[in-house]
Amino acid sequence: MLPHCKFDQHKSLITSFCSSLGCLQFFCSNCEDSHKQQHISEKNDGKINSIEGTKEILHKKISRAIDKLQDKIIEYTNQNNLDFQEKQLILLQKLQEARNIIQQIDSYFSSISDTIKNHIQQNQNKVFQITQNKQEIENYISILKKLQTQVISNPQEQLKEPFSKACRLDIIHLVNTIVGKYLSFNEKDRIYPFYENINNDKLLSTQSLLDNIFSINIQNQALLQDLQSQIQLQNNPFMITQKNYLNSSNQFLSCFIDQTTYLRIFNIESKKWQDVDINFKIPVNHCSITIPNGKIYISGGISNSQNQAYIGILLKNTIQKKQLQYSRSCHSMIYLEGWIFIIGGILNDGDYTKIVEKYNVENDQVQRCSDCYYKSYKPSLCSFQNKYIYKFVNSNESGKNEIILERYAINTNIWEIIQFKNNNSLINIFQSSACIQINEENILIFGGENEFETSIKKTFLIQIKNDIHLIVANDVNQLPKTDEFYNRQIIIYKNQLYVMQNVKQKNQKDMYTKRILLFDQATWKELK
Repeated sequence: MLPHCKFDQHKSLITSFCSSLGCLQFFCSNCEDSHKQQHISEKNDGKINSIEGTKEILHKKISRAIDKLQDKIIEYTNQNNLDFQEKQLILLQKLQEARNIIQQIDSYFSSISDTIKNHIQQNQNKVFQITQNKQEIENYISILKKLQTQVISNPQEQLKEPFSKACRLDIIHLVNTIVGKYLSFNEKDRIYPFYENINNDKLLSTQSLLDNIFSINIQNQALLQDLQSQIQLQNNPFMITQKNYLNSSNQFLSCFIDQTTYLRIFNIESKKWQDVDINFKIPVNHCSITIPNGKIYISGGISNSQNQAYIGILLKNTIQKKQLQYSRSCHSMIYLEGWIFIIGGILNDGDYTKIVEKYNVENDQVQRCSDCYYKSYKPSLCSFQNKYIYKFVNSNESGKNEIILERYAINTNIWEIIQFKNNNSLINIFQSSACIQINEENILIFGGENEFETSIKKTFLIQIKNDIHLIVANDVNQLPKTDEFYNRQIIIYKNQLYVMQNVKQKNQKDMYTKRILLFDQATWKELK
């Protein structure tokens, strides 16, 4: 039933709406004359129309705003040459043809290839920013389309709010705001393709004569393949090119279950679980790791109310231990170049620690390393280029919430604090998150739990190139489930990531139940 006029004596249905910004009122036909007189006495123009007429006017107004923003997107993307990568690839193909014909000018084409490679790198961040800006504008358009639908489709008693919002819509101000915030750019920010004139007709006419004389320069062909790989990496920075982690034919993930004697193993190829009963009760808050030869190690944890100081290898269903110098729990381990590094955690005095030890898997020796700069609880660790260990912490010792990125060089035994070139406040690394190097220049970080025990689905990508550290992707490719990664080891197998995630049930941590997540370079999936 349609609403009636607020004046009971009229007993009439509401039929009109005044869209003057100082008014924005519904009224019946009996009120119309007095409402017009009110605007005349106030010396302003009333904008009185029927309900249907108001719908049509506001629908057209919103359409104009949408059209103007869409025109700006087209203009913006055209100005910035988002198809420059395709043009660069065509140019590279021409370079390869030219090198096949005249080997003597090989160095010239190599120089051009290097120029293109640098050009692609210089424009990579611009493309990322332009794509983000485009998405923000499309979000505005989605909001306007939703408002447009409400104006046309809402029942009459629910029209006040959408009518009011549409009336207040200032198209010129909106467009100018969007242009100023997202679409404005300096001349130096534009993307210009790199061009080099190559005469195709001459190439084709002489190729048949020269094929029997000149051969492809293998070094330059490798350079071309490297350039093409760079373009693929730019198109998908989440591309996984690191080799398989495990050298053995048996590809698996494993975890020890706290306060039991069970080791759980998940076979990646068969997708089946196996429980192994061992002659060792697992301490709480231990840490375990599988090294590339498939051997499984465990260290630390709390047993009999005390942190334990050992590292052990699983041999014939029992743990063969080696004494460490420091008792610890809630720590992390990483394998690199024959050593297992034991980093961070809690000591017996209850304080977080900076102490680092390493264990040699060949000669069964333990050594103390240089301390890292910041104490940490379940730090996120990954190796990089077989030379460094990266350690991510989400706050400094003064309590300020910020990303602390530390890097350890295994050849020099030196830790250093790394600064991001762009804003590191864009992301927040959480405890029990996981990270891994996925290709030549990128580290993927994902998941974890904050100080309020709230798990997150976020993922982040950090690029490291020429010793410059950039955050190149923030909160994309979210995890399918929220929960911690107590066992933070990630296995790369056939260009995919496999990781074991905890499962919470009825608000209690279920230490036995685990889920397996897979990342296929584009999306995360839960293996069933």
